Amino acid sequence: MKPLMAVGAILLLLLPGCAIVRSIAGGNVDHARYEKAREAASLETRYRGALLLADRLQKGADPADADLVLRLQEDFLVRTLQQMQGREGWLDEETRYRIDSVDARMYPGSALVTLDLLARNEGYGVDLRLIMDCQLALLPDGDALLLEMEPYNVVPAASASGLLAPAEQLIEDVIRVKLGSMKQQFPPLRLPLRFDDQVTIDGTMSKVSGTPNLVITAPRRIVDYNLRIKDILLFDRVALVSIDLESVAVR
Repeated sequence: MKPLMAVGAILLLLLPGCAIVRSIAGGNVDHARYEKAREAASLETRYRGALLLADRLQKGADPADADLVLRLQEDFLVRTLQQMQGREGWLDEETRYRIDSVDARMYPGSALVTLDLLARNEGYGVDLRLIMDCQLALLPDGDALLLEMEPYNVVPAASASGLLAPAEQLIEDVIRVKLGSMKQQFPPLRLPLRFDDQVTIDGTMSKVSGTPNLVITAPRRIVDYNLRIKDILLFDRVALVSIDLESVAVR
């Protein structure tokens, strides 16, 4: 009888411990709820972007009203952003991260970037795979295009399980509240789009026989020209970059 009572006492002591382990291991994280919250945040961001695009088009923003229109395809944007893969940093004093993958998608009026992060919280002593959603702004910057990310949502990856996911308290209190400071961890990418160039026009000589006889000569010339980004409009899977001829000089 005494051995049975001892076993029962041990089980009673272990039950709370099991609950704590389950919490730290992420067993009580409601992934479905986080996924719904992520979907809602994404739809809200796309909705605001579409409204702003519609307003700009109604006010006369015309991507064809330029000397040159450059089409940036979604695949080009993704390849550019994938330069961030492997980058490491710190979300706070106790949580470091590594970017494992980057994906992006263009919608009318908005571009969204998804970063797959592996975060390690030293305070809790656990690893967590996170999905961070960012709104991407494409901004003209002289002779370059800036790709600037603004994080707006962080959730645990749906595939996280076991000891790869910490407690829900860690996700909400340690990770999600730091969205404002996360932007500092991802400085803008600068995409050079310099369009300063020159064209050489060879000299010519033409003879005209008749009355009168003429010899027409044109000396060799060099034409310098300079193009600058005027505007950027986002549509489904493509960005239209309007470019104007800023100056022309012949010498």
